[in-house]
Amino acid sequence: MPRIGQSVIYKKGKIKTIKEAKNQAKTCIQAIHSLTDARTAHPAIMKHHLHQQRKRVLKKAPSTGFTLIETLVAGVVVAAVMTAVGRLGVSAMATGRNQSSRSAIEAAINDHIQLLQMQDSYLTKDAITSESGLDTALETACNAPSTFLKNHLQKENITGSINHPKVNMDWNDTNPYLLKVTYNFEAPEASIGLEQRITELNPNFSSQCYDLQ
Repeated sequence: MPRIGQSVIYKKGKIKTIKEAKNQAKTCIQAIHSLTDARTAHPAIMKHHLHQQRKRVLKKAPSTGFTLIETLVAGVVVAAVMTAVGRLGVSAMATGRNQSSRSAIEAAINDHIQLLQMQDSYLTKDAITSESGLDTALETACNAPSTFLKNHLQKENITGSINHPKVNMDWNDTNPYLLKVTYNFEAPEASIGLEQRITELNPNFSSQCYDLQ
């Protein structure tokens, strides 16, 4: 009897142990299936997880270039600056060219005025009446001193022309004792227009004409 009781107890304990093992195995298998089902049944959760992970990586990554908007803004700024610089350059070149042209015109006029004054000083009584000079009677020159001086100065080998193609001369001998010479030229600057320079000459020999009166 004792042996039978012991055997029964042993068998009952063995049976209990086997059931517990089976239950534990079944629980493990169910846990594994639940994990697998969770991964396959919820792709949105996995996608969200991956998206969050990528965002963290992108936030940590340093910026390596410019955005399209930044590039466009920089291009517009550079274009505006280059346009302004180009206009200043063109304006400076035009100003320099106009200044050079004006200097040439003014120099030609000043040189011609000095030449007029020099030839007038040479036209003395002796230069008019001597055979080596104009060989003309003083009375003839004194009839209209300004006209006589004009005719003399307009000779090509005296001061008949000015050394600049853009300057025109106007001779006015209305006053018999005053010769007026006007230099007309178009200003290099478009905003100015026509300009004039005027010089007046009192014939050098006219003082000798008073002795004839």
